[in-house]
Amino acid sequence: MCPWDGFAPANLVFCEAPVCGWIVHPADTWSNLGFAFVAVAIWWHARRRPPTSARWLALVAALTFVGSFALHGTNTFVGQALDQSAMFLQSAFFVVSALGRLQRRPWSAAWRAVYFALVAVSIAALLQWQTVGIALFAAQCTIFALVEVRLFVRDRGTRYAWLATAVGLFAVSYGIWWFDKLAVWCRPEVHWISGHAVWHLLGAAGQWAWYRFFSQFE
Repeated sequence: MCPWDGFAPANLVFCEAPVCGWIVHPADTWSNLGFAFVAVAIWWHARRRPPTSARWLALVAALTFVGSFALHGTNTFVGQALDQSAMFLQSAFFVVSALGRLQRRPWSAAWRAVYFALVAVSIAALLQWQTVGIALFAAQCTIFALVEVRLFVRDRGTRYAWLATAVGLFAVSYGIWWFDKLAVWCRPEVHWISGHAVWHLLGAAGQWAWYRFFSQFE
């Protein structure tokens, strides 16, 4: 019996072969340290500047580290639920931030209520239908992209260099995510690096870029 065999397994399968131990996928697990580093970097940067809602992304990055570490370290659905819940904290932030700016009322009390409601509904849907997490995250990111296009047309003063960086990093890392998942780039016996580990590292860099983009508002 391996340490996590008594738990329901995650329904997401990636390239790295499992190890019978407390850390089931070493490369996919330890690569999450990038999120912890970025969480500290965001917190340090934000504390020295006027407060904006972008400070919240420090906590999101920290919880992404915890959730993704739990998923890949244990390979259980409990870990997966923690991981995807942290993803919803980020995608819901994107949606509500963009919608608030569209209405010229960013992060009012009403929009904060919408944010936590959207996160709660997303997590409830994940627990009810365990395979919908990626689809929900993608749907929320799509809504954000559509609203941001409208804002790009309307608000000429917004600086988009950091957004372009974030989107570019996401596009490259998401391609690598699929290469790993579909075993296009796959060496299951290698436990120090993997395609999914690279996705984590690029995703952590992307979270810094997202923070810098959103920190210009309010």
